[in-house]
Amino acid sequence: MNIVEAEKAVIGAVLADPRVLDSVLDVCPAEFFLEKPIGQILRCMESLSERKEIIDIVTVSNEIRLKTSDPLLALTLPECVELCATPTGAVSYARIVAGMYYERQISSLAKKFAETQEREALNKLSEALVAKER
Repeated sequence: MNIVEAEKAVIGAVLADPRVLDSVLDVCPAEFFLEKPIGQILRCMESLSERKEIIDIVTVSNEIRLKTSDPLLALTLPECVELCATPTGAVSYARIVAGMYYERQISSLAKKFAETQEREALNKLSEALVAKER
């Protein structure tokens, strides 16, 4: 399962049983989603839940229409349901999404660290070359 499928499966699991939403959010908030539009769907679900409204394809589609700049995003929902028709894997899928998020964060930090180290090494080399010239 790739990251986009895992993200869509999380959405499908919540549509199958909205009671898993809190467990999903505990593991994986919408900010963790690589595909930002899919994360927006999760935010719409969270908004409905906070207002104690029903979470289903109809209400989530309407919330997407009202809260996002891409009303066609709702067309993604049937595919999400297809990827995960039961809620049993919701937390497992959320863990996959969270794991991939942390991997991206670690990779980004490692890259920044390497760039900093490279800059420091180049500065030291430059200083050594200047000192040698004297």
